[in-house]
Amino acid sequence: ILLTIIGISSIVGICSCHSNLISIALINRSTSRKTNAQFKFSNKSSSLPSRQSSSLPYEWEKLPPRNQNRLREILSWDSLSKWDFDVLELDDITGGRPLFFVGWAIMGSPQAQHAMGATNSAVAPPDDLPGYNFDRRGMSTKKLLNFLRQLESRYLPENPYHNRIHAADILQTLHVMLQKGGKSHCSSDIEILAMLLAAAIHDMGHPGRTSIFQVKARTEIAMQYDNNATTLLEKMHVDTAFDLFWGEEKNSDWDILEFLTKEEETLVKSLIEYAVYGTDMSRHFRIMEDLTNLLRTEPIDSAEVNRQSLRFFLHFVDISGTIKPGLLFKYWADCVFEEFLAQGDEEKALGLPVSPMCDRETTNIAQSQISFMTTFVKPCLDVLATLIPHAYDELIPTYEANLLHWEES
Repeated sequence: ILLTIIGISSIVGICSCHSNLISIALINRSTSRKTNAQFKFSNKSSSLPSRQSSSLPYEWEKLPPRNQNRLREILSWDSLSKWDFDVLELDDITGGRPLFFVGWAIMGSPQAQHAMGATNSAVAPPDDLPGYNFDRRGMSTKKLLNFLRQLESRYLPENPYHNRIHAADILQTLHVMLQKGGKSHCSSDIEILAMLLAAAIHDMGHPGRTSIFQVKARTEIAMQYDNNATTLLEKMHVDTAFDLFWGEEKNSDWDILEFLTKEEETLVKSLIEYAVYGTDMSRHFRIMEDLTNLLRTEPIDSAEVNRQSLRFFLHFVDISGTIKPGLLFKYWADCVFEEFLAQGDEEKALGLPVSPMCDRETTNIAQSQISFMTTFVKPCLDVLATLIPHAYDELIPTYEANLLHWEES
């Protein structure tokens, strides 16, 4: 049983399943995406372009008018709050900048929507747009934009799966969970901000190989974290983010949390760490058991239920690619197995044991995804039925349809 759990749990970060039936058009989109996303940003403030309005990024101004018009629609609050949000289209029309734009639209709302709407002479935006209004707490729009540039540059574009598109998808999907009722488990707007940041940074600096690979290959990352595979990469993601916020890479140009009190800073650090560590798939069964037992004995609005629910939401959305509609779940499948099978190839070349689900000669992709959905995703949906019943009702049909696809494959 232990070996089975280890084998399944090694599918760290799987958000969906692979299909040999993915259309040529979808594969072409993936190929072009890798090409247009090759860029880096220096962490020196002198490298930041000088022309910057207070609320509208220069990245927006560089887009063709047709792309700007479509972006206004995609990044509206209503669109951002839908489960079927198309992050692949966002990546296409922004030229490989999905995390930057979705981060601005969500964490900079509603000022971002006002700024985009103000450039449209045909339709003026209403004054009462919904949004998080973090600027009222003291978050600078200019610093938010600089932070998002730094954040996006630290997701490796060469990774087929753990890249800025995945990060944008998880940030947007966590936002959906909050808007569907998850924010009722947040005690303040600072906790909401902490959860959004946790989603944005949750795979920051991911090397494209699992924690198990790091330990087997005795990589520099493994040595830095005592060669212990437990939450190895998750610790690295958090440390990389905290270095940008509070460490050696801290810079006033992107210090979006400068307005926090000491108590709020401690809260943000604690919640980000707690939530991101919860994305380690080896912790799945413990997370589910703890929360399920707690819901049997504690009121749904108790402090501990709220805390564990927030961790659960990020864990759930990190594997939610399996229940995205249309071609999205197939796209995520293609990406995650491209990354896994490349790891298997490297393990063979290094003379290392090949990790489960990473051997292109023996991996049964359809069956592995059926196992993943029934073992991990369905129990999460069952917990969601208690926390946010209407969200469960909305998502379960897509789960059933996608599961049927793999069974028929």
